[in-house]
Amino acid sequence: MVVISVPCQVDFDGNSVLSNIVAVKTGLKQAELKVHGSVSNEEVKLFVYSENGGKAHLKISNIQGNIIAVKDILLKKGYCVLQISVPLKIGLYIADLKNGSESMVTKFVAE
Repeated sequence: MVVISVPCQVDFDGNSVLSNIVAVKTGLKQAELKVHGSVSNEEVKLFVYSENGGKAHLKISNIQGNIIAVKDILLKKGYCVLQISVPLKIGLYIADLKNGSESMVTKFVAE
């Protein structure tokens, strides 16, 4: 919920008018991606929110830009958790997930 509060509006001619506070419920939820990498289990766990769901393309690269894994996955509409087998070393990685018009990129640390 977004609350817009404009107590007073002043026009260019100097006239002012008090305004009402209006609550707006947008109903919009942005795509979201959180990632946890496990070196010991050789897996990546993805926590995803997708407005549309459907086929998605995942690319994981290290901080130097070398591509570590590329996977096509199927997302459910809404929240979902996915586990993908990826051999990782301790370090910083970038996960890039594209699903139609949605694009999500995040950094994560593999421990």
